[in-house]
Amino acid sequence: MKFSEAGGEQQRFVVLVIWFNHPLFVQLLKEVEDEYKLEQIGTVTILCNVHHFHTIISRIVSLSF
Repeated sequence: MKFSEAGGEQQRFVVLVIWFNHPLFVQLLKEVEDEYKLEQIGTVTILCNVHHFHTIISRIVSLSF
């Protein structure tokens, strides 16, 4: 999965499939869809602040244990 800040460089991250069902990750995808109206074919690219992504993943991981 690639994450890109608007007008910025892309960064690639490996995302666990199970995270796609986590409410925080679902909310991130919904926010991106609402803001950018993106349709994806192939590799998933999400336009968002990379720091925001790290924060969400940290919260998901901390809530998982």
